[in-house]
Amino acid sequence: MSRDVVVKRDEILKVVPYGPSFCFIDRIIKVFGKGGQAVIQGEYTVKTKDCEGHFENISVFPGIKKQEAIAQLGVYWLRTQPGFQNHLAMYSGKYQGEDIGVVLPGDRLELKFQVIEFDGKKRGKAEGFASVNGKIVQTFKFAFRIMSEKALKRILSKRQR
Repeated sequence: MSRDVVVKRDEILKVVPYGPSFCFIDRIIKVFGKGGQAVIQGEYTVKTKDCEGHFENISVFPGIKKQEAIAQLGVYWLRTQPGFQNHLAMYSGKYQGEDIGVVLPGDRLELKFQVIEFDGKKRGKAEGFASVNGKIVQTFKFAFRIMSEKALKRILSKRQR
């Protein structure tokens, strides 16, 4: 199953648990498959503020933020699955990836996230890439674990005591 979807930023922000300054998805353009076979494509235009402080006097979008943008597509995917609306997909380890291109303010990242493995409950593996003008600038394969927002808040509450 493939469908063209245009989910704009304001709708994305209603689903993902990020504030506007940390959401690296402007729109979702395609969704293929469902459940453990999902592939999502999105886009993000890099802003100067996204690069501030990375290298002094040089505006470059950090590789870790490219990885974050890919992973955020995964969080969107998870939170649109039945039963997971109030859950978080938390990074639990990178097992392969390469930062192979420079991304500057004004560049439009073309993002792809694909579920490789998902147990349907607590754990999974995914891969993705980011490209600019058709040239891959980041690859990323990683593991994730799933936690409810309620469970995370309980952990935080215990630590703050």
